[in-house]
Amino acid sequence: PPRSHPRKDSLTMFRLAAILFAISFVGSPLLVQGQCVHQPVALGDAEHFAILSYNTVTNDGLSRIIGDLGIHPGAAVTGFPFGEMLQGSTMELANTYSLDGKNALDTAYDDAAGRTDCSIEAIGEIGAGATLPPGLYTSTSGMHVTDTLILDGQGNENAVWIFQMQTTFVSAVSSKIVLLNGAKASNIFWQVGSSGTLGGYSTFEGTMMAYATITLGTGAIVNGRVLARTAAVTLLGNMITVPWGNPCKVVLNSCVQLPVALGRAEHFSVLAGSTITSTGFSKIGGDLGLSPGLSVTGFAPLITGVTIGDGRMVNDSSSMEIANPSAADGKLDLTAAFNDAATRFRCPFSRIGEIGGMTFTPGLYKSTSGMQLTGTLTLDGEGDENAVWIFQMASTFVSAVSSQIILKNGAKASNIFWQVGSSGTIGATSTFEGTMMAYASITLNEGAVVHGRVLARVGAVTMIASIITIPAGSALD
Repeated sequence: PPRSHPRKDSLTMFRLAAILFAISFVGSPLLVQGQCVHQPVALGDAEHFAILSYNTVTNDGLSRIIGDLGIHPGAAVTGFPFGEMLQGSTMELANTYSLDGKNALDTAYDDAAGRTDCSIEAIGEIGAGATLPPGLYTSTSGMHVTDTLILDGQGNENAVWIFQMQTTFVSAVSSKIVLLNGAKASNIFWQVGSSGTLGGYSTFEGTMMAYATITLGTGAIVNGRVLARTAAVTLLGNMITVPWGNPCKVVLNSCVQLPVALGRAEHFSVLAGSTITSTGFSKIGGDLGLSPGLSVTGFAPLITGVTIGDGRMVNDSSSMEIANPSAADGKLDLTAAFNDAATRFRCPFSRIGEIGGMTFTPGLYKSTSGMQLTGTLTLDGEGDENAVWIFQMASTFVSAVSSQIILKNGAKASNIFWQVGSSGTIGATSTFEGTMMAYASITLNEGAVVHGRVLARVGAVTMIASIITIPAGSALD
C-alpha cells in the first residue's frame, strides 16, 4: 500500500478548496481599483519540495534542507548525508511522490510562463537597488540581480510577484532579495526559460522553476524552492527552506537565526593562515590547523617541523594539520562560514562599541565598526537549547582583562558565532564563549579560556598559556 505522508496529506483538503475557489482565475489577474492583482501559481504536489530535479541532485559541503528533496525519473543523489535533511524532510527518489511533484511542477511552470495580463517589461538587470511592487515582470531574454532587489508588498500580505524570462536567471555573489511591507517568499515565482544560477553567499526569495539546470554557489541561501524540470540541481554548502508556516518551522522567514555551518572547520580549535605561536602551557582540546603557512611554535612536536614548547594537545584524538589537505579544506569551509555570518541580515540589532554589562537574547547583533567587552556579557537562551547568536563587526573585537561571557537558560557555546572584520583580541584571564572567525589575526593573552574556537582566515593565532576547548555538541565533543 502507498506510504502515508502526514505533511503532504494535510495539504490535500486545503488544495481542493483553493482550486475550486480559484479555478476561474488561473492565468488571469483580478482587477481591483484599477490595478492588476495576480493570483499565486498553484504548485500542487510540488509544494512540499525544497528541491526537485529531473535526473540528479549533487551536493558538496554542509547543505541544510528544510523541505523534501525529489528526483524523477532519475534517482541519483550525491553529497548526502554530509548535506542534512532537517525537521522531518525526506528524499523521494523515482517514486510516486516525486512523480506527482514533477507533474505538478510541469503544470505550474506552464501556468507561470503563460501569464500575460498587465505585464511589465524587465529585461536584464533587475537588482541594482531597484524596488518592485507586486506584478508580472517579463523578459524576452534573461534577468540578473547584481546587488539588491527589493520587493515591496505595499502592506498587502497576499501580494504576488511572477518573473518570466525566456533564457537564464543569474544572481551575483553576495546579492540579495529583500522583502518589505508584507511581501512573502511563498508568493514569489520565477519562471526561468533555461538555467538558473545563484551567486555565492547570495540570498534568494521565492520559488525558482527552471526548464534546465539550477546551480547554487557556495553559501547561497534560498527561502523558497529550486525546481528543475528537465535537468540537475547542484548545491555547494547551501541552506534551502520551504516558505510555509506549518508544519515546518520556517526560520529564514522570521528573526530566528540558523547556526553558521562550519563544515570541515568544525573539528579545529585553532585554525590560522600564516603562523601559530604559543608561549607557556597552552592546552588545545580540538585539532590545530595551519594553511598555507608552515610555522607552528611552542607545542610538543607531534609532527616534524613544530618548534618545541610547553603547549599541549590534550585530547587523544586531536591532531596537528599543517599545510596539508585537511588544513586546506578547513580553511575553505572557514571562508564559507565567515562569509555566511558576514552576510546575515534579517532582524539585526545595532550594537556598536561596548557590549559588557548587557544581557542579549538570541539574535543577530551588528556593528559597523568594532565591539568591546568589559566586565560581563550574559547570553540568555530563554529556555531554547537551539538558540543562536551571531555577532557581526566590521573591524575589531577586544575583550578586557578578566572579562567573561555567561551562558544561561539553554545557551550553548556551539551556537555562538563571532564574525570579526579585522583582528580579535581576548584579554588575560578572561573567559570567551563561541567560535571567533576573524579575517586577520587572533591574540589570546595570558590565561585566557575559550569554550569554542579561534579561527583566523589570513593571519596568525597567538596565545599565552591559554586553554581552548571545543564546545559541547561539536565534532570532537
